Amino acid sequence: MASERIDDGVIQTLHDVALRAIREIHDDGMRGYVTEAILRGGENKFSAPHLDRLADRFIRIDAYDQHEMASYADALNARLADTPRPRSQRAPF
Repeated sequence: MASERIDDGVIQTLHDVALRAIREIHDDGMRGYVTEAILRGGENKFSAPHLDRLADRFIRIDAYDQHEMASYADALNARLADTPRPRSQRAPF
């Protein structure tokens, strides 16, 4: 999601597809595992810039999908609130 070489529309599409895939997982434990993996961005710890990018992507999806992804939004907000951000003043959405 941080690549400058990938078109913004492609990044948004990939984000939206990932969220739809999470929505289709009916096992709560697996849904939580996949959500945490996305929030970590492939790292061992949460990164404020990565979480900020995810939040920016999330607010671009339509209200219905945001409602359907309430558990993802809750997890993202929790991580945004808990992750140290020395230079960022962004608050959870």
